[in-house]
Amino acid sequence: MRPTVGIALALALLAGCGDGDGETATTDTIDVGAPTSTLAGTTAEEGSSPLGAVTTEAVGPEVFADLPLPPVNISGATSQPAFTAWDGGAVFLGPAGGLVRFGPESGAELTPTEGIDTGEEGTTERVVDVLASDDETLLAIGHQEEFVADVIPTTSTQVWRSTDGTTWEALDAEGFESGTDTVKVTALIADPEGGWVAGGEIDDGDQTRLTLWHSVDGLRWEEVRVDGLDQPETEEDGESIESLAVVFDMMLVVREATGLDDSRLTLLRGTGGEFQELEPTGLDALELPNSDVIPAVAAVDDQFVLFASVPVDDGDEFGERIPTLFTSPDGETWTATELDGPTLLDPFSLQALSATDRGAIGLTEGDEVLDVWRFTDD
Repeated sequence: MRPTVGIALALALLAGCGDGDGETATTDTIDVGAPTSTLAGTTAEEGSSPLGAVTTEAVGPEVFADLPLPPVNISGATSQPAFTAWDGGAVFLGPAGGLVRFGPESGAELTPTEGIDTGEEGTTERVVDVLASDDETLLAIGHQEEFVADVIPTTSTQVWRSTDGTTWEALDAEGFESGTDTVKVTALIADPEGGWVAGGEIDDGDQTRLTLWHSVDGLRWEEVRVDGLDQPETEEDGESIESLAVVFDMMLVVREATGLDDSRLTLLRGTGGEFQELEPTGLDALELPNSDVIPAVAAVDDQFVLFASVPVDDGDEFGERIPTLFTSPDGETWTATELDGPTLLDPFSLQALSATDRGAIGLTEGDEVLDVWRFTDD
């Protein structure tokens, strides 16, 4: 799986593909502020899905030429893009700032972000790792690394908050400190009952412990230790939290378990303060030799949804793939629905999904384009 920084570089390469004599389709864009660039594309009706009617929009690469690139030395903490619903549509926040707004019906624009400082290259560098919204506020969490010659970088957690997506406030957040241990936040959601829930890991240099944090305001965080979330590690095994979602009283955690030469998708379901590892059915298409597909989970219309893919007919499992919705009422029994529309280059191409007021918006990485999927349930 690609880390956050790798996602930004992939988008930069996508922007480079837009140079030349090729034609770029155009469409009307929505008015969402003071954009520095407009993402143009073509929209096509694609049919229906478990999340409602579907349209896709192929957006050109020219906007990503203005997306700030992150510092070159810092490592990414997560493989998932910082993507969430916002203002009727959805937004993607680059690791070094820059907000791409995807309209509820069509169009997208890149707007600058004031207040996200990536530091000084080679000395102190910062990136955004995860993003969530509670309809009123956008909250981003990332990390900072301080570099000293021949010394392992010192890592600390960074938090930013915004009410308009353009102006961001850097918060002096409390509660992520753990002595000399390294803390990484790899997942973030708005708590349906109020506040925020973050997931991540604490590494003491010997063992990595998975954990959750909760905050009412995004500033003060409290660690929430729950049984069953963390599994004892061996020299051959590791684990990380990739994403979180809540449906009713159930929290589903997507976890990646890693070995010496493989990675495996695992799902944990938490109810009543205790997690148990599930034995899910219906996800065979995500089980690949040595490296499973690890999609992010979202809660849409009171069900869990994984936006992933299956191989094309008679295709290689590591080759071209069909975007697919995997839906489940309980995180254990999954139903796959293949979608009509643009395909993926491979199973590890960028994908993201977030619930919106009208349904959901998803992203997939195409051949020299970014495909925007809009699911409408009305």
